[in-house]
Amino acid sequence: MMDAALRVVLAAKMAARTRKGDGCWEYAGSCSSTGYGQLVANRRNFAAHRVAWAMANGGWPPPGLLVMHTCDNRRCVRPDHLRLGTYRDNARDMVSKGRHPDYREERSHSRKLTRDEVVEIRRLYAAGGQSGAKLGRRFGVCRQQILRIVHGTRWTESARLAGIEAASR
Repeated sequence: MMDAALRVVLAAKMAARTRKGDGCWEYAGSCSSTGYGQLVANRRNFAAHRVAWAMANGGWPPPGLLVMHTCDNRRCVRPDHLRLGTYRDNARDMVSKGRHPDYREERSHSRKLTRDEVVEIRRLYAAGGQSGAKLGRRFGVCRQQILRIVHGTRWTESARLAGIEAASR
């Protein structure tokens, strides 16, 4: 249950900072580093979409459940765009909509190599004469990463698409 005084404060802040339209209702207040709307009340941070769900449903979600966006707009607070789900539901939703970052491949924000470089690493290693350490220095990654690439435990999708077999161990 939500405390009555807290409910009044949150409702006022939400009303003042929500832009309603035909589609999503966007929270126009501050947002977290991950892009979700957030507000502060009684010296506590609240996720705007969770507050919107709680207001519409008479209380906070049960423990272990998340408030998920059906619209995939992190600032949206429209109650009919929000639903409850488990962490597993959220992960499945993310993957089914193609929003899952593949940290082993070129789409990753943290990657250091391109697909073409990975293909070249595999070609050079297979040709012999170049150690993992030497290739690592040349391409700016550690020896272990080179070995993961050539043995197929990293960049596996790129290898498959390029028709390259992983080196035998």
